[in-house]
Amino acid sequence: MWKDPSHVYTGTAHSLAVQNGLFVNGHEQDFARTHTSLSKEIRDIRAHLWLNCCLVFQALCDGLPYLSISESKPYQRKTRLEEIVDASFHCRIKCHDILIDATRAFGDIIDEQGEGSKSLLPLIRIFSEQVEIVPLPLCDDLCYLTRCCTRLAISAYYFFLQSHDFKRPGLITTFSIATEVLDAVSRLDAMQDFALYASNYYTRMALLAAFCILRLVRSQLKEHIDLRDAQQSLFKAISFVKRRSMQHGDLDERTAPESVQTGATDASTYWNSTAAPVGDSFGSSNFPEVYMDWNFPLDLDYIG
Repeated sequence: MWKDPSHVYTGTAHSLAVQNGLFVNGHEQDFARTHTSLSKEIRDIRAHLWLNCCLVFQALCDGLPYLSISESKPYQRKTRLEEIVDASFHCRIKCHDILIDATRAFGDIIDEQGEGSKSLLPLIRIFSEQVEIVPLPLCDDLCYLTRCCTRLAISAYYFFLQSHDFKRPGLITTFSIATEVLDAVSRLDAMQDFALYASNYYTRMALLAAFCILRLVRSQLKEHIDLRDAQQSLFKAISFVKRRSMQHGDLDERTAPESVQTGATDASTYWNSTAAPVGDSFGSSNFPEVYMDWNFPLDLDYIG
């Protein structure tokens, strides 16, 4: 991966996009030294190009909504998205928008009130509902996976809740979404060799799903989930990550943590009903924050 020039190319593309004012709507003249007179078609092309920049950056980073720039009237472009892009792209950019709004909201609450804030629960529910109503194009497995990943990124915040009365059903929901993510990843890989071209974003989300499952399997909630389904899902995550590996010892091979591999291989360790849970009663302590790092606050507004 260290030889991959994609990050440099996308950084260059983003810089050029900003220099040419692609992130604004109807203010191209402010970024041009000569008089500009753009048709509606050219304006739509510019908007489409900027949205592509945003999605590519998210795909190449750790699944985080990439650094974005404020727009004077963002609603103008958002209301015309369906005219500019096709159904598949529209679905992905809507999920991208929701994830950015959720990231900012969760970050603000955690900064102001600390982890475990009571305000987290209504936010999780609000953003989850927004994702669930995003329309999916027919027979588009990648859009389905994208929506599942967005749901998982939001529902994983249930691990931060302190009230067990709300945390318990929330984590059961998280388990269900995590298995959906890994089922979709495995299905795409079987049909389209998804592991060979999947971006870092989907790899990180597959591993987040695996970690969520692993934490629940090692908690008291293991009595309320399908352990066989959990084990199969972990194997799917390991298989997907290993297929991405290009050579022995590379980053993709090392991404599958030893704890997950051991948990899926040695079923007697984590699927033993007498095994003591790790961390607190819901396995929230020692949760691998490297896969939760989308909750940092963003200072700039994303424009859609």
